Amino acid sequence: AVGGWCAGGGRGCGPRAEAGRGIRATVTSSPSPQAGSTQSDPTSPVASFSKTLMLRKLDPDATEAIIKLAGPEANAVFGVEVRHLGGALARPAVLPSAVGHFPNARFNVYVASLLEPGQRDAINNAQQQMLDALKPWADERVCLNFLVGANTSVERVRTAYTVENYARLQQLKAQYDPD
Repeated sequence: AVGGWCAGGGRGCGPRAEAGRGIRATVTSSPSPQAGSTQSDPTSPVASFSKTLMLRKLDPDATEAIIKLAGPEANAVFGVEVRHLGGALARPAVLPSAVGHFPNARFNVYVASLLEPGQRDAINNAQQQMLDALKPWADERVCLNFLVGANTSVERVRTAYTVENYARLQQLKAQYDPD
């Protein structure tokens, strides 16, 4: 899906939209009320498994790595969502906030699968293969919004914050929620 910026003829939008058409012809402008239908997610609860990472850049080699493992010929057991970052996420907050900013990350990659009984190991391995293929372009930090389930650990969550913000959160937790 492409938001209002592209609908207004935003710079560079055409190539991004064209890249999406080769895989799935749903790249379009849509009003905000339709945002929930963008990924064609199930409308009722389902078991799922996902992993995420952020990229410093998305060049033709990184794009080819994604297409190789998740494109139409790959028979992938997962879907891949690539979100363009920048803007407010790239800048420190005007007011003090624990919410991290990501000055080096330009894209977030989210890899997700519906999970059927007995598939977890195979799906985990396939998703990890995707993340491993993207390591040359990966940022060392992650976006907290995409950390879920089994792939969330104290170490992984720590990378969602700047060193200073994480230390402050630990200090606040020790003071107000020590147990």
